Amino acid sequence: MPYSSASIPRDMLIHPQMTLRTRVLVLDVPDFLMRYCVIEMRSPLQIWEAEIRAALFTVAPEKAEAFAELVAKRNMTLDFVDKGGLHFRAYDDHPEIEVGWPALEALWSATYAYLALYQARHRSQVSGEMQFHIGSQELSVGLNLYGWSLNRLKGKMESAWPNQLPLPSRPPKTDFEKLVLRNFLDAAAWILQHECGHQILQRPRPLGRESIDLEWEADRHATAWTLDGLHDGILINERLVGICIATGFLEAHRDNASSDSHPAPFERMTMALNYRSVPPDALPYAFALSALQMNWHLREYNTWIQVENQTFRELLAQFGACLSGRPATAWLLVRPEDAVKADLALSAPLESEITRGIAYDLWELRGSPLWASEVDWFAAENYYRDLRFDAVVRLLREKALNQA
Repeated sequence: MPYSSASIPRDMLIHPQMTLRTRVLVLDVPDFLMRYCVIEMRSPLQIWEAEIRAALFTVAPEKAEAFAELVAKRNMTLDFVDKGGLHFRAYDDHPEIEVGWPALEALWSATYAYLALYQARHRSQVSGEMQFHIGSQELSVGLNLYGWSLNRLKGKMESAWPNQLPLPSRPPKTDFEKLVLRNFLDAAAWILQHECGHQILQRPRPLGRESIDLEWEADRHATAWTLDGLHDGILINERLVGICIATGFLEAHRDNASSDSHPAPFERMTMALNYRSVPPDALPYAFALSALQMNWHLREYNTWIQVENQTFRELLAQFGACLSGRPATAWLLVRPEDAVKADLALSAPLESEITRGIAYDLWELRGSPLWASEVDWFAAENYYRDLRFDAVVRLLREKALNQA
């Protein structure tokens, strides 16, 4: 499934010396990226600072020249700081964008976790499994990494990066970490382009406009800059996945809450996804749903079970209703202990005698051909699983009604 971002041009890949104080030179990008920087290596992501800066251009290389002109016209600067919290800021009184390393580290951790979960689910689906387990190294580590980074960003724990959790490395150690880096850069680019939207469209700050309207305008700038002019479906999917990571990360940090100044993150995600017409079962919708389910899991809320077959776009919209406390027909809220029992029932081996009886009935419906076919047996197994699933869901619905 192709969901990695386009390769960064080789001339953007500047390899700094891995020492405490590192000199970084960025080539072939506008003035606010062409700088020698002496970096105190406080964040493990600083080894990729050049690429994070360049992501503003490489996410949409076909528009790099036009963006360079905007940067020069506005005299914008991009600065990285050690400020905690969700620190992505465009100043409205001078041409500076400021980004906190802790926020970028949490975004990298989110990318790691989202990709690990999506890959685990994709592998399970391809192999025909009805459920998947979190036993893969990347997924179990990703859960711990993302949970730690969110708690640290909210000031709930110390800032030191745990030794047992993966760090950004240069070069990436595995193919999976290469994928994480590429998708992280796409996500960071959308967030940075959002801040550029504030600088380009809203400085000085317009009078008489609500803050939330300004945020929507900056979102539209970032999404349009990332997606406009694309016709290749794979590239559209790649960039939409980056936006899903960025908005999914915001959803996790803000618990999907809207405020007087910012829209609810789920609304921002769906607005970006609907910007381009992609099929309702396309990768971006599946990935977005997976990201939101990861967020839900980390909040330790109750369990939602999918009880209707719908497109990924419909399932995502209904899961958004769940996040907002509204009813959703495709998802059933159950207690964790009931979910465990349901999983045990659905994963139990099929009873061969029952399967054989169903297969015989199906064989007779086909006119009792001389040679029995494996098609009847496979169809019987699927029918048996559907019956069992319907029975489990019926019991769960009855429990939910009794507990209401």
